[in-house]
Amino acid sequence: MHCLILANGPAPVVEQIQYYANQADLVIAADGGAAHALAAGLFPDVVVGDLDSLTPELLAELRAAEVTVLRFPTRKNETDMELTLAEAVRRGAARVTILAATGGRLDQTIGNILLLTLPAFQAVPMRLITDTEEAFVARGYAHLAGEAGDTVSLIPLTPKVTGVTTLGLEYPLERADLQLGPSLGISNAMMGADAEVKVHDGLLLVVHAWQHPPYRAVPSANGAPPTLVDLPADET
Repeated sequence: MHCLILANGPAPVVEQIQYYANQADLVIAADGGAAHALAAGLFPDVVVGDLDSLTPELLAELRAAEVTVLRFPTRKNETDMELTLAEAVRRGAARVTILAATGGRLDQTIGNILLLTLPAFQAVPMRLITDTEEAFVARGYAHLAGEAGDTVSLIPLTPKVTGVTTLGLEYPLERADLQLGPSLGISNAMMGADAEVKVHDGLLLVVHAWQHPPYRAVPSANGAPPTLVDLPADET
């Protein structure tokens, strides 16, 4: 099951929300992310959070539409985003796409990225999507679909990431070790439509900047809408 999560960061363009929502089996909003859904003309299936970012009017509209609302105390140990990811996993999500989770407060952006490293979520491929980029954690193996010239950066999230091997990138790595801190893995480039990253041990953040984001793709010659090329499950 593919789950789309709408966080409470800066609002994505409506077309982007609709693009990913059309390919999702379940849409969950983290608190004020529900406003992004309504602005795009859709109701989320579930809203999770302390609801401090929703107006009474929006909350009433959601309840009138029989949207499931899971309300948590304001004073809690988890962010609304962490609770939302946990709810997606609890409901059986096999992969998760996250919108509006970056670009606002820096602490929230960093926190949302680091949530992808939690052991509780490691069995479910999750990726953060911005207007022009995707970011995900590679645990063992990852495949990227794009085009020649797309920028790819590899950023260690553990003190050392060992045995990093890349295929299809301009500056190849062969069983390399990347250290937390140095910028060695920043700003590589895809040589063609596909690239691969293999990791022996450690957590590696992969940031893929598209020249042409999927939701802005041109329809195929036969008139069919473009389809989302998704990442396979990580392999260890």
